[in-house]
Amino acid sequence: MAKSYYKVDNSTTVEMDQLFVTTMDRRAKQLVDQIFKKNIALAFLLSMKDTTMIQGGKQFIVPLEVEENPHGGWINDEEGIPMDDYDPVDAAIYGPKSLSYNVRFSREQRFVNRGDVRVHSLMSIKERNTIKSMQKRLEEAIWTGDGTNQKVMDGLPKIIPATVPASQSVTVGGISPSSKSWWRTQARNMSGMAAAAELEAELLTLYNDIALEGGTVNMNFTSQDIAETYEKNQMDYLSVGMTKVGDFNFETIKYKGGPISFSDLAPAGEWRMVDKEALIFAVDPAYWMRWTKDKEQVDNPFTSHRQILSRCNLCRREARTLGCIYNITAG
Repeated sequence: MAKSYYKVDNSTTVEMDQLFVTTMDRRAKQLVDQIFKKNIALAFLLSMKDTTMIQGGKQFIVPLEVEENPHGGWINDEEGIPMDDYDPVDAAIYGPKSLSYNVRFSREQRFVNRGDVRVHSLMSIKERNTIKSMQKRLEEAIWTGDGTNQKVMDGLPKIIPATVPASQSVTVGGISPSSKSWWRTQARNMSGMAAAAELEAELLTLYNDIALEGGTVNMNFTSQDIAETYEKNQMDYLSVGMTKVGDFNFETIKYKGGPISFSDLAPAGEWRMVDKEALIFAVDPAYWMRWTKDKEQVDNPFTSHRQILSRCNLCRREARTLGCIYNITAG
């Protein structure tokens, strides 16, 4: 927990609120971030500007084309064709998830942090810090959200399960892959296989499985140890370069042109290939990083609160162009 005070000359105790004024000490003008990382997975999803914003309502609804016209085919000169109707459209339906924070500004903080003497505004710092905190929670959900906590938005483990297609049964978007084979993602099980010798072959097979369905792998998500296993065994063939993801530029290794993003949040022993056209990061723009107006605390004059809310979920509109390799043993 952050300290509430600091000492001047190792003796005089000064409340930490005084950190933001210049009456006693000179201050560095820039705060240095000690706790937040770059949110690469979130930036990747937000970079899909043509598919990101979906106007709200009670649900995010993604229409799907799921059936061929069954009333036709090759015919001879004596045959006719059926004249029945059919419905080729289904829909995946996702419930928005709400993420919210509160920020309190006491009257004492307002007294200290005003006027020309301040270097930093504690109130604006709290707001920026809260936005970073919210972004961190979203990043965590993207890497780890498996659907077990109904309050948390769906993440890659649920959207792209670590299960072979025939065994996939978890409902996604209200549609069960048990009964709808077209709603199953690609997967490869590396149980009992040595990653140093076999990972490259499994990556190639999964990549080609996705390509056969018309997909293009735009990003790979995995853990640090698996990414290092890949890099160590492919040194002679690696493609390395700077990749722009959203507002970030970062150096990446690549697999067939698709950047490899790794995180300590990633599920152990799993590698996910993503075609960005198959995903939608559904956001209600009216409630995305949206602050309320100041609310004065009833029993505490000039103490106020602000809340921030984001309403969103990770959705898929295609399954067969997404894939996961699992049970990878790094080495």
